[in-house]
Amino acid sequence: MMVALDLAVPKKSLPELSWLDVPTDVENNLLWRIAVREWAISDVDRQNAIKYWCARDLKLFINGFCWLVEPRDDRVNGRRTDKILPFILWDNQNPACDQLMEHLGLEDIGFDKSRGEGASWCVLMTFLREWLYRPMSSFGLVSRTELAADNPQDPDSLMWKLDFELKQLPGWMVPNYDRNTTRHTLVNLDNGSSITGYSATGDVARGGRKTAFMMDELASFKPGEDQAAMNSTQHVSNCRILVSTPKGPFGVFYEAMKGTNSMKRIRLRWQDNPLRRRGMYVVSDGEVQLRDWKYWRKRAGQPQATQADINKVATQIKDETSNNPFSYAFMISGPFVRDGRERSPWYDAECRRPGATPRAIAQELDLDYSGANAMFFDIALLEKLQRETCVDALYRGDLLFDENPHDLNLKFARRAGGLLEVWIGLTPGNFEPPHDREYGIGADMGAGLAGTMTSNSTLIVSDLRAGEQVAQFASPAVPPEQLAWIAFALGHWFRGPTGPAMICPEANGTWGGSFIKSLRELGYGNIFRRDQDQLGVIARKKSKKYGWWSDKNSKPILLQDFHNALSKGQYKVRSRILLEEAKCYVVGPDQVPIHLDAMTSDDPSGAGGNHGDRVMGGALSWRVAQESGSVRKVKTTDEPVLASDTVGGRFKSRAEEVAQKMKYVWGN
Repeated sequence: MMVALDLAVPKKSLPELSWLDVPTDVENNLLWRIAVREWAISDVDRQNAIKYWCARDLKLFINGFCWLVEPRDDRVNGRRTDKILPFILWDNQNPACDQLMEHLGLEDIGFDKSRGEGASWCVLMTFLREWLYRPMSSFGLVSRTELAADNPQDPDSLMWKLDFELKQLPGWMVPNYDRNTTRHTLVNLDNGSSITGYSATGDVARGGRKTAFMMDELASFKPGEDQAAMNSTQHVSNCRILVSTPKGPFGVFYEAMKGTNSMKRIRLRWQDNPLRRRGMYVVSDGEVQLRDWKYWRKRAGQPQATQADINKVATQIKDETSNNPFSYAFMISGPFVRDGRERSPWYDAECRRPGATPRAIAQELDLDYSGANAMFFDIALLEKLQRETCVDALYRGDLLFDENPHDLNLKFARRAGGLLEVWIGLTPGNFEPPHDREYGIGADMGAGLAGTMTSNSTLIVSDLRAGEQVAQFASPAVPPEQLAWIAFALGHWFRGPTGPAMICPEANGTWGGSFIKSLRELGYGNIFRRDQDQLGVIARKKSKKYGWWSDKNSKPILLQDFHNALSKGQYKVRSRILLEEAKCYVVGPDQVPIHLDAMTSDDPSGAGGNHGDRVMGGALSWRVAQESGSVRKVKTTDEPVLASDTVGGRFKSRAEEVAQKMKYVWGN
């Protein structure tokens, strides 16, 4: 027979408890726990009063009665520690628990967290507290595998943690319950509440009903399984709690945390963790800013040092005239990593561990979704090129034409908001590009729906001999058939000695096929035909298939060739926004480069969510340059490095001295 717990209001003679009454230092917290247990051990009224207060105060329940398993020792302080610890919420976990309770059961919740911030434990203890005191509640725990959800022998599994917690609670707090490790269920027989463990499948709890789900480490679910689990639980519960560290800028967790939706987001950063932020500092413009003075004063052996003392030492160190004891100078010049970011001794130690990489640190600690994955293009190179080779367009406007393939009547109209940018000088009078050189056009098609997340249709024009971008067209509101007309006109406008420019479109999908079909129906003859080796035939000759075909093998090669051309100076991009898009290409889970739909630069085309379309257009136009055989040869300036103590080195030094003297004598 199911009976609800007696949670009547405690007698007035009993003191009221709240989480503020529980000490937060370990020693006094343990003493408090012992005292409360002894106070209630033989008095049912007191026991029921504690249940009543815990049912209304999650933080009292956790801080006063829950425990943690922590097998790791304290590496930073070099101490071996107890493996079972009282669960005392950190300062940054207190507001997280408040937000969790505010939205539990009502809305989807996302935990954006650094590794090891205790989010899973907080959610599990919340579920356990509800399971104890809220009749007929039902919770689901979803993990990437069945064993990760429930393995009675593994402390890392979710259900094991609940089993452990029930063993630690006072006996009078634990109800009659049934634990089934085959069905992965934990049922409160006194009030009908339940907790069930699931693996990530497409049918997670389908057809059931749940108060809330926890999706643990959702970013680590296999591709497809994350979306399937979200789909199957959407109508099962109003509240899905996503708990994960970043694992690249793709997948359901990334979209949930970075997209526009109703999810309530809770952040748990290592910078807010009181244990990990000890000694926090930032080095900005060469100056050390100590965020934790107490830590560094103690470490330097100067516990009484003041802000004025440190400022004085800092000034003297900068002037290189410091005669102060090392202990003072240590606070300014001590073991600091000078990268301009928030750091701490704990964070520095994590970065120095064997196998630690910038990608791993970004993923596990910094909540950096793009940094959590390998960037495809060299960001430093792109920023260098943006400074050195990118310039504002000489002309901006629209290419006007009649939709008559035999008489286009081409005219260029300058307009401040025009969609065509031109970087090459146009002839006076008729405003046409020079026709003494060959051009190539890379075409990447979008749907042309003009929505805020619609990708651009782009045309990138290149001077094949000079190896540089000369024009760019981009719009999210041009469907493939209309883009074919624009490409047709642009190809004739940029005609060379041998005729209209070669157009290289991406042939994939409905849009690519529609563009090529429309272009051919217009009678445009100079369309790129792909090699037969792209069709699986090992032969270096052309097929009858038009356009470049993108797949998991060809796309990395195309973009890598483009990257190499940029790094060697064989191709110059003039558009800053094109290189900005290139910064958002990352290596996807299948090792194919993909673009982050998160470009924030000012985009006059109106495509708020582009997909790197200018980059693809530029890479395809470079493919035309390679195809034409007119790639400009870049003379290498690399010379062997000659040591100064060698014959060659001395001869070179002498020659340079003579050259300098002659330059001084002749003035040039």
